[in-house]
Amino acid sequence: MQIGVRACLAAGFLAAAVVNPAGADNPVAQAIQRLHLSPQQLLSVRDFLGPFSRGIEIEAAAGGTFVLRDDTSMAYAGEFSVRTQSDGSVVVERVGGPATIDAEHVVTVPLALDRKSRGLVTDVLVNSQAAKPPQPAPPVDAPSGPLVAAAVSSAVPVGQLPALKLVDPKAQGTVSQARAVFFRDGSGYVRNIRASLTTTVAAPATLKVSDRYFSPIQSDGAKVWRPAIVELEVDLPIGFTDLESRYACDTGTTCKPLHALTPATGIHLIKWTKQLVASVPPQLLAQIAPPPAPPAVTPADSGPAPAAQTPPSETAPTPASPQNNENF
Repeated sequence: MQIGVRACLAAGFLAAAVVNPAGADNPVAQAIQRLHLSPQQLLSVRDFLGPFSRGIEIEAAAGGTFVLRDDTSMAYAGEFSVRTQSDGSVVVERVGGPATIDAEHVVTVPLALDRKSRGLVTDVLVNSQAAKPPQPAPPVDAPSGPLVAAAVSSAVPVGQLPALKLVDPKAQGTVSQARAVFFRDGSGYVRNIRASLTTTVAAPATLKVSDRYFSPIQSDGAKVWRPAIVELEVDLPIGFTDLESRYACDTGTTCKPLHALTPATGIHLIKWTKQLVASVPPQLLAQIAPPPAPPAVTPADSGPAPAAQTPPSETAPTPASPQNNENF
């Protein structure tokens, strides 16, 4: 089924799902409704998907996947899907270029974070639902290597990407892939990879990896923001074909730890603090807003006056005055 809209915006899908839940008239909004996401997750998914390029048609396919096509030639241009996991998180997979998801395999990106990077990520995710509990140290005789060390350290989430396969073995251009995971408090992370299928001596094969980690979404009732976001960016000396052949394994299994590749220029780090979430629909703002503060307690609301301060009844006898005031 084809959505009869061109250059569709994810913000429009979100508005349809939130403002008019009973009458959303496009498959993307309907798919989002069925997931019963929290307001924080809805905002996160909206901002991750962002606007699609002009000249793109969106076609609903089987299994909750949406295919992107050129609206003139109807050539395949990518795909995306939105689903939830048993831990309450929502996962968005997105592919751009002449490649599609290979459901039978997953890939481990050969990147290990250094101590400084792990520290920044841990600080952003502290006390969030996205923080992964520290894993026990491996046995003494366990395989060693950068990826093993990264997998058992701090609270940095470690995950895999679905493998990709080219729609045409001779395809040229650029392939991009992103996987976003957001929890019900809005915390989460996004991994982006981008590779050129055309390589030369002057431009050897590289894989650009960009990870973003998001703190939970907060609100004061008027504004919505994230206290912090950290981005890590790096170029790895490996091409798309080598990544998919050397670092892939069967879906449902954990790929064996492999030694990470050494970035040629190190890891580039960026940190933003108190990043506002723009254009929050009033319905979501009302749900994210903190509960009103309880009314202040005044003396009149504190209960009956102490018995000693209660005036005596007119019929009650007046107590005798003490004869000796030296003890009082």
